[in-house]
Amino acid sequence: MTAPTTTSSVPTGEVNSITGSRAALQAVASSATTYLDDVVQVKALAGRMRAEAEAMKAAAEQMRAGMAAAEVDAATLAEVSSMLERAAALEAAAERLEAAASDVASNADGLHAAADTALAGLNARHSGVEEAHAAAPEGGATKAYYTGGR
Repeated sequence: MTAPTTTSSVPTGEVNSITGSRAALQAVASSATTYLDDVVQVKALAGRMRAEAEAMKAAAEQMRAGMAAAEVDAATLAEVSSMLERAAALEAAAERLEAAASDVASNADGLHAAADTALAGLNARHSGVEEAHAAAPEGGATKAYYTGGR
C-alpha cells in the first residue's frame, strides 16, 4: 500500500484579488480531492484490520473454549479471556476507523463541491472587472480587488 499523500498545501484564505480568490478556491478543491484519494487507502486498511481482528477474536474464543474443556487453570483462562477482550476492542476500533474514513470522504466531497460552487459563483458574479464592480451586490468589492491592486 502506498502511503497517503495528504500534505499541507491548504491556502491561508488570505486573498486580496479576484485572481487570489480563484487560486485559493481551486486549492481548497484540490486539497479535498487529495483527501478523497487518501481515504480510499485508509478504508482498505481499516477493512483489512477489522477482518484480521475478527479472525483473532474467533481464534481466541476457540482457544478459550478448548482450554476450558481441557480444564486448564483459571489464570491461563483469564489471560486468554484478556486476549479475547483486546481482540474485540481492536475489531471495534477498526470498525470506527472505517466509519471515520467514510465520514472524512463525505465531508471532503462536500468541501470540494462547496469550493466549486463558490468558484462558479465568484466567476459568474465577478468575472468582468468593470461590470462586476458596477453590478455586484452591495456595489461590489473595491476595484483593487478585481485588478490585483493596480
